[in-house]
This record gives sequence, C-alpha cells and structure tokens, in this order.
Amino acid sequence: MKLKFFLSIFLLTFCAPLISSAQEFEEPGEDRGQWVSKRGVYIFPEAGDFSLGFSANPFLNYVGGFFSLAGANAPVIDAPAGLETRPLGNIPAAIMFKYMLSDDVAFRGRLQLDFYRESEVDLVADQTVEFPDPLQPQMVENVETVGFSNALLAGGLEFRRGQGRVKGVYGGELLVGMASQSISRDFGNPLTPESPGPRTVEENLGMNWFFGARGFAGIEYFFAPKISLGGELGYTLGMRTAGTQVNTIEAFDPNTNDVISYDVESTANDGRNFRFLGAGLDQINANINLFFYF
Repeated sequence: MKLKFFLSIFLLTFCAPLISSAQEFEEPGEDRGQWVSKRGVYIFPEAGDFSLGFSANPFLNYVGGFFSLAGANAPVIDAPAGLETRPLGNIPAAIMFKYMLSDDVAFRGRLQLDFYRESEVDLVADQTVEFPDPLQPQMVENVETVGFSNALLAGGLEFRRGQGRVKGVYGGELLVGMASQSISRDFGNPLTPESPGPRTVEENLGMNWFFGARGFAGIEYFFAPKISLGGELGYTLGMRTAGTQVNTIEAFDPNTNDVISYDVESTANDGRNFRFLGAGLDQINANINLFFYF
C-alpha cells in the first residue's frame, strides 16, 4: 500500500503534464501506428535510441516522509541478501543508461558511487604547558578523519516483450565493485619520554573488490512518449576479496630521543584472497526506475 501511495504522489506532483499528454494517444490496436501520439511521436523506444534513468525510490521515500512522523529520511539501497559486503552494501541510487540494439533488445549499464570524508575534533589539555592554569587550561586539538569510498559498475543485456504500454523486461548483467576506507589521527600533544606512546596515527583498511553476476526481471510502463516508469527484482551471485589492513604506529624512541613510526599488518586478512561467495535476492523492496529515451 505504501508503494502505491508514494507512486501516486510522484505521478500527481511531477508527472501530471506528462500523464495529460498521454491521454492524447489513440486506443491500442494491432497496427504500430496506433501507438503514435497525435503529435506524431512513437511512444516506445526503437533501435538506436539512448536512455538515461535513475532510481525513483529516493524521491518516493522523501515524499512519503512528509506524510509521516518520521520525517523525510535519506534512503539507501540494501545489498543483496546474504552478501554481507559492507562497505560495499547500502550503495545509493544508481545512474543508469541503455542503448537499444533493436526494438526489443538493449545494452544496459549502471554506475553507483558512494564516498565521504568526515573529521571529528576533540579538545584535550596541552601537556607541554609546564604550569597549567586549572581555571583557564590551555587546550589542543586531536583530529580524527575517516575517509570512505566505493563504486559499483554493472553492464549487461536487457530483453523486452509484451503488447501495449506495459512491457516485461528480463536479462542479465555482470558487476564489479571496489571499496576502501581509511582513518587518520592528528594528535595535538607530541610524544615525549613522559608520554612515549605507542599510538595509531593511521589505519588503512585495505581495498575490497566485489565480482558478481545478476539475473533480473520486471516491468516497464510507458505513460508518455519515450518515458517509462518500472520496477524489477534481481538475483545476484557474487564473491569478494579483502585487502590486508595496515596500521601506522608512532612511538618515542629513548635510544634516539626521537619519534619513530612503523607499519603493522593485520593478521585478520593475510594477503588478498576470496573471502565470501554467496547468492541472494536484491531490491526486495521493489526498486522503482524512471527512464527517458532519446
């Protein structure tokens, strides 16, 4: 019910002019010409057409949030069930494209990106002050910065069939993804003989890679010339690798009276190796896509 409600709001708010123009179409028939609008535009894609699209779920979730006490929360797309690939999971909405090889066959691709950089600053007492004032202590900053990025690229073939404005779509695609995460720390107080450490100044969590194959099936409804709204479900078989985590440590060396640094490799992921193989149903919440054909 929620999906139908969100879809209705979407269509009424942003697609009203398009829906109105759709009423100009003649009643369907056996002849191809019956699917041409009164303005002479054929409503379905043809060989050589190019399409850009995006997931309409973020908009639908935001609109739905306005009618609930929870507010308009930022939506995410869950990873395929059984493929616990965090940080490869929860990738935002995709940019999608298609190229029509024929009227019923298309090459399709999509690109999903997710990245951020966040810093947290903590104030701590300045340990270099010889006689600190307890009423007005001098402070320095400890800064921790977390950087994260991932990308998922998919490409494959899409086939379609059916009569009328509702088309059934199905096909398969290959997927490749990568993800990396690092944490760096900048300490306000230096290391000294009284405070020799050690302390971790950087954590490189390694590079994760994801490889998979996905089959999908769904529908596409053309409510206006060269514009469609549809949804699909997919089943993904995938595997991923995990890189070695490397931590950079610094400490005060009393022999040289200086600060030294060294790297320590995590023993959890000894080298790069396949760590997971699994399959699962994705987009269980019926992802909605909006496409424009040119």
